[in-house]
Amino acid sequence: MISLYRQSWTCLRGNLWFYLLFAVQLVLRDQLPLSSRAARLFLLLALHSTFVFGLHRHILLGRSVIDGFETRLAGTTRGGVKFFLLLQVFFGLRLAAGVVGYSALGPEQFSRTSFLSLFVPITLLTYGLLLVLFGTAMPAYVAGGRFGIGATFGRIRATALPVLGGLLIGPVLFSIAGIAVGVAVIAGLALLPGADWSSWPLLPVVWLLQGFFSLFGLFSTTLAVVVLCNAYRKTAPDWLLAAARGEWAKSA
Repeated sequence: MISLYRQSWTCLRGNLWFYLLFAVQLVLRDQLPLSSRAARLFLLLALHSTFVFGLHRHILLGRSVIDGFETRLAGTTRGGVKFFLLLQVFFGLRLAAGVVGYSALGPEQFSRTSFLSLFVPITLLTYGLLLVLFGTAMPAYVAGGRFGIGATFGRIRATALPVLGGLLIGPVLFSIAGIAVGVAVIAGLALLPGADWSSWPLLPVVWLLQGFFSLFGLFSTTLAVVVLCNAYRKTAPDWLLAAARGEWAKSA
């Protein structure tokens, strides 16, 4: 547990500008004049994919996180466009599970309460299960290895339990702590009488808080990526990772 958090903290501390950049982008995303929810969702998915891709290349191959913005790479290494599509498979499956689960178990009349209490937990549990079973497909893709269903199934016996344990003590535990901190902050701000947080001069404070909690989410993502990369590293052929690192070094 300590090594997991230490490795993730080292990644954040050494690439703080990268984290701040994405935290600012996540805050600004809500300020953009985008009327379409689909456009906002696509922007969020694109930012998430770029961030996760850069982390995988940095943690697994020792490359700069700036490589996350590369769309194509030469040789055996692979770029960010296909990684984006791979990540959307996970997103689509958990969304489908949420829709099916809510349709089967939810009330006939839609309500925000039933949505939060049923749809969200189903999608989160589904995503966790997908990461435990198939999450190593992402570092395998980045390393230039086999990342299909058959190859991923072949790694499940060696990676499922380490990934499950790592996710529980890493992003799950940290997210619970982050939610607790968020609730405490919101409760404290609610005690301020007559404060209008939607206008100046308090609006910048809201943006700072949003950026701060965006960093919480980004660090939680880092914990998950470290878990997946460490699990894949135990099963990947040494020559594959060495070849990937060598090829990246040539292209640097």
